[in-house]
Amino acid sequence: MRIPIVLGEQDYTERLLHYVKSAKEGKNIYFPNLEAEMCFVHQKEAGDFLAWVAETDFTGPINVCANGTISMGDLMEVVSEKTNAKINVTTEEQLESPYGIKETWTMSNEKAAKLGYKFTNLEDWLPNLVAYLSK
Repeated sequence: MRIPIVLGEQDYTERLLHYVKSAKEGKNIYFPNLEAEMCFVHQKEAGDFLAWVAETDFTGPINVCANGTISMGDLMEVVSEKTNAKINVTTEEQLESPYGIKETWTMSNEKAAKLGYKFTNLEDWLPNLVAYLSK
């Protein structure tokens, strides 16, 4: 099972929380490319998929991610909206930035979907997760 960055309420890496806290504290946030896109998977979906695929006869590599991608610029808009904070993005001051990618990082879940797995839509749960993290 190949997965992208896992997001969720119990994300011990706190990568998404880094952006939420930085926004709330008015800190600069570094991105080399706001147009770069990423895909993600929710922690529950990763676990649910693992249990589901174990009950099939599928063998081999398979990608697991929510449907949809988001640009880093759009992600920062969600963070701004849910934190009620202005995002101070810098492209020059190279600060810690867990999602500070130069090019798009995505994967396709098409093979798993063709096997019958119903993936969530990133846009359906990501804003709520950001709101939860901003509390």
